[in-house]
Amino acid sequence: MLSQTSSSTLQVKTLLNLSHDISIASHSKVEHLLVSNFPNYVKGSRFYDVLHDLLIHGIFNVDGNLWTIQCKISSHEFNTKLLKHFISNTVNSEISNHLIPYLSKIYDKNRVINLQNVLRKFGVDNICNVAFGTDPACLDLENMHHTQSMSGLSFAKSFDDTVDICSSRFMSPLSLVWKMKRFFNIGSEKQFKQATEEII
Repeated sequence: MLSQTSSSTLQVKTLLNLSHDISIASHSKVEHLLVSNFPNYVKGSRFYDVLHDLLIHGIFNVDGNLWTIQCKISSHEFNTKLLKHFISNTVNSEISNHLIPYLSKIYDKNRVINLQNVLRKFGVDNICNVAFGTDPACLDLENMHHTQSMSGLSFAKSFDDTVDICSSRFMSPLSLVWKMKRFFNIGSEKQFKQATEEII
């Protein structure tokens, strides 16, 4: 649909205009929003409300001065070249030391695998290595029954659950629905609370 529009921009509104989304397919417009003029485009209260339980006041969930301060602090910690080098080394190490041996053992045992699940575990191991400096060893077959690996898999599931539930919050046309579920600690919001406790 985006390719059909003259402006490479599409605005979608829900019934009764309860929520709306804007999709952009133009490189120059995306650069304008995310690079050149990022501070001018606030995330807004809906974004903040949906992600606050998970991200609190972190750089991905704030605007204005708080975002500027956190951005300046983190830019000193990780300049682009240093960050790329660190991530590249981490991912390469994870591929050589865990992913390839994991797939080799599966192949040697002639077992069928769920590739999406394997790549999810690979992703969680990388995220934890980069963000927290710890490896949950989700892909370590030798430790499959040990606490470290099981806690890594539990972390991975909890992480997936929180992301899925945050996504469903965004999809809800009425924020009152998920806020009521959170207030009464029922349904997906009860699951969200349990998952965030596992992560933290």
